[in-house]
Amino acid sequence: MINELAVQRRRQGDLAAQLTPEGLGANLGSPVIVGQTTDDEGYPRSARSVYKLDLFLLGGDQKEGAVPTFTALNISEYAANVGSTVPPIGTYVRLDLARGGRRVFTY
Repeated sequence: MINELAVQRRRQGDLAAQLTPEGLGANLGSPVIVGQTTDDEGYPRSARSVYKLDLFLLGGDQKEGAVPTFTALNISEYAANVGSTVPPIGTYVRLDLARGGRRVFTY
């Protein structure tokens, strides 16, 4: 049986490797993923909960005042909110990788 979470993390790692410009070292930190909160089977009512997020690539012109574009990756992942507010459904958040391989965000 295929471990779906492991497959998604491998895909995410491959994608992050493609997005890293040549010459950047590992000292710059881990790749950041953009997620959008979505309702799975009952949206959390508590801020410090695990949320389902659809993953997106961030694009657009890299100049001040430009409007970013979000391209769906058609991958979902679960992440813990370590902030103190419940994000509205559809909110874009920055996902970071915590020790142990879990995704987290702060809202």
